[in-house]
Amino acid sequence: MRNIYNQKKIINLWIVEDDSLQIKFLTRTFELQKYGVKCSAVFKKCEDAINALYYKEIPDILLIDISLPGISGIDGIKIIKEISPKICLIVLSAHTDKENILHAIEAGASGYIDKLTPIDELIAQIKSVYKGNSCMSLSILNTLFGYLRNQHSPQNNYELSKREKEILKMLQEGFTKKKIAENLFLSFNTIDTYIRRLYSKLEVNSKTEAVKKAILENLV
Repeated sequence: MRNIYNQKKIINLWIVEDDSLQIKFLTRTFELQKYGVKCSAVFKKCEDAINALYYKEIPDILLIDISLPGISGIDGIKIIKEISPKICLIVLSAHTDKENILHAIEAGASGYIDKLTPIDELIAQIKSVYKGNSCMSLSILNTLFGYLRNQHSPQNNYELSKREKEILKMLQEGFTKKKIAENLFLSFNTIDTYIRRLYSKLEVNSKTEAVKKAILENLV
């Protein structure tokens, strides 16, 4: 089995968090070089992180909490994405209510992870986002699914086949094309063709747009 931490590129990570214990835990974790993630800066306020964008090396990933002194995490995400659109922001928060989750996604977050998520899963999610995917921990997905199934009925089935729905669900769960191909015992090119057809039917241009439409319209 391939080691998920076997990666030459060291991911540059910033953390915006005001909980001292959480900061200590995360910084100690990322000191271990085997994870392939380096925490180069920690900020207790969004204002400090925003200012640092003008004089520090821009990070690949920024972990950010929701409840922060001064500018909130949600507003901070909006500002940071405006200044540096290439930064991938992941919310790491104890707040798992649907309002915060949806607001974070709308603000531009690439992922939303519960603080209770095991460290191995957190690392895997960070690496998934770095590769261009979105991510959510299982508890966050359950919150969204529970809410949306109660509030929305499908607006349009887009004539998705059973296989297309299966692939859409796996995209929603954060699987890469390669992993989908392995799980379904299909070639990478076949999965790529399915996903292109899926995007065409949903009238979207990216995985993020497809997943958002799947969630909002309860497609799977």
